[in-house]
Amino acid sequence: MRLSYKLKNGCHIKIFDYDILEEQAENHEKSWKKTVSGYLTDTNDEDMEIDFSSPVLKEADRFYFMSFGHKIYFDEYEYLSLEELIKKLETEEYVSSDVILPSLIKNADNVAFIESRRVPDMVWNDLGIRSYSGKDEYMGIVCQPTEEYYKRYNWAYKIQTIPVDEEEKQIFGKESYYSDDYCRWINLGYVKILSRDDIKKYAVSEKKIVTRKLFKKG
Repeated sequence: MRLSYKLKNGCHIKIFDYDILEEQAENHEKSWKKTVSGYLTDTNDEDMEIDFSSPVLKEADRFYFMSFGHKIYFDEYEYLSLEELIKKLETEEYVSSDVILPSLIKNADNVAFIESRRVPDMVWNDLGIRSYSGKDEYMGIVCQPTEEYYKRYNWAYKIQTIPVDEEEKQIFGKESYYSDDYCRWINLGYVKILSRDDIKKYAVSEKKIVTRKLFKKG
């Protein structure tokens, strides 16, 4: 996941050092990284082949860096509202994980998902074991992210979700996914993003046996 920062002239700075967000969230006195590296894109977000490296600095409780004459706080990266992200996914064939993940992190308290979950034959919850027959059956399950193992600032690496419905929690349980895979499944239509305000609307309508691909573009 790259973080993007928009400059006043419309250009963008891109960096890969998202782990500094974890250090800020945990209130580290200083970052273990002494410098941050990245590159510049133009107003159309095309690579200008201009790289930079800057010291990681801290002011009060926030990390920042200086680049091309701009003071940039790490937590002021670009992102979309949930409504904007959902519309983009519905209207564009492919949306980059560099757009999806920062938007999910910023909207962590309000995001939910409908996941195409495979239906197990038997469940041993005490052992965390589920068995599956050779028949692939999937169900649209309304889930929300849990930060038990992967905090929101870890979602560039992995994300864990759990069903909202108590009965479905027992059947399907928690699942952890590599974030790049999860973004790919969102683009393929195996996962749909929604607001937690819309959970009740979908909780009934999507509870049925489905093909793996739940949603179509457009």
